[in-house]
Amino acid sequence: MLLGIDVGTTGTKSILIREDGHLVHSSYQGYNLISPRPSYVEQSPEDWWRAIVLTVRDCASHLPASEEISAMCLSVQSGTLVPVDKNFHPVVNAISWLDTRGKEEQKILLNQYGEEYFYLKTGWKLSDCYNFIQICHIRRSDPELFDRIAYFLSAADYLTCRLTGQCVIDENNAENSQLCNVTTGQWDEEILHLAGIDKSKVASMIKSGQIIGNLTPQAARELGLNSNIKVISGAQDQYCSAVGVGAAASGDIMFSTGTSWVLLGLSDKLIYDTNTYLTIGRHILPNVYSSFAYTPAGGAAMKWYRDHMGLSSEDTGPESYDQITQRAEAVEPGANGLFFFPHLGGTLFPTWSSESRGVLWGMDFMHTRAHICRAVMEGISFDLLWMIHSMQKAGYEFQTMRCLGGSTRSRVWMQMVSDMTGLEMSVSSYADMAPLGAAMIAGVGSGIYQNYAQAREALGVAQNYFFPDSQKNKRYQELFKQYCELFQKLRGTFDAP
Repeated sequence: MLLGIDVGTTGTKSILIREDGHLVHSSYQGYNLISPRPSYVEQSPEDWWRAIVLTVRDCASHLPASEEISAMCLSVQSGTLVPVDKNFHPVVNAISWLDTRGKEEQKILLNQYGEEYFYLKTGWKLSDCYNFIQICHIRRSDPELFDRIAYFLSAADYLTCRLTGQCVIDENNAENSQLCNVTTGQWDEEILHLAGIDKSKVASMIKSGQIIGNLTPQAARELGLNSNIKVISGAQDQYCSAVGVGAAASGDIMFSTGTSWVLLGLSDKLIYDTNTYLTIGRHILPNVYSSFAYTPAGGAAMKWYRDHMGLSSEDTGPESYDQITQRAEAVEPGANGLFFFPHLGGTLFPTWSSESRGVLWGMDFMHTRAHICRAVMEGISFDLLWMIHSMQKAGYEFQTMRCLGGSTRSRVWMQMVSDMTGLEMSVSSYADMAPLGAAMIAGVGSGIYQNYAQAREALGVAQNYFFPDSQKNKRYQELFKQYCELFQKLRGTFDAP
């Protein structure tokens, strides 16, 4: 038996699977974000631990009498800071990766060093969140608190320490802290110095898929497990999903559909792009490198449309997503000249236009709700296409897109994305890919499987396939050019002083 645990932003899911892929049980426990003031987003680390205990105990209660759990692994949200004392107890709430209180520190550092300095070191465009800026903010705004903190951890190393007593972090999660040098794969001493700390204040770094040790007796008691279970180092949740869905080689691209739409492109080398500041890093697999990008206008924009513009009546409530996509299917590509820009909260890669907002462009008396449905789905997909084109322009050569998440339930939408991108798409039928990927890492790290290919074959995750229509692809390339040109005109309006 293998245990995969995904510690997300709003909840934790644990799954228990047999080595032959049979899902024995899954369990979910949610928790809340804490926002004491504007721009502040925090979490209680105790909420994560409580959710792990509850979900693992639930899974363990379904363990057959003749079976035992061999190994476990964590898939974890990254970029969330956990300041702890010398006994590894949190001294304040964890500062979430959604928190943007560090805007002033970001501005100061960019003025002093410039964007390229941080990008070429860390592989990240300097953000107003994540661990580096969060530490800088504490140091500048609360020196007394800064001095009380013995270690600056993330969710991954905090929870690993609580499970095993070992203060270690996997390289993948370390990279997402923006404290790591993307070229060497180690903590960057210059970046640490800018944050006012050194390597004694952060966890030791190990590779993903490595045996950390066994559960401590206390952790085993709380979880209701044997202390001889091996704990394997995991990775950031999107990379665990990539392992689960089979995005493992140069030329693969993972497309994760959720509140945000995420792309993880793979290559056999690091590909820097100082024009668009495409986030780059290392896959958990050896000699495979990655690009990472996401748009906030994925599932969130569709949900906004359904909740506020797709109402059917007061009696029946909002239309279902199936009803929306069925309406859209009846309309030809381009929605008869109607464009939707899904930038309800600005844009990220590759345009980085924080001031842009949503627009429905080109309305005419002829347009119906079906046209709007089509335009909404196409607008979200055009932003995805823009990310893919930017990655390809930087040097990525994609062949197969491996897809997962809620939006993949829509056959209409997935065919639209395949037609737009011109890529063959392999869509996973398994809903919880991050904890499944963690379970696979546990299996490989503990020696149950020889490699990830064998693990995927053993688990037997079913796939659906979509192939692009060449005529529709040609039409979408024309429409995409119009979309980009319109966006630049609208951007001039939003960005104007």
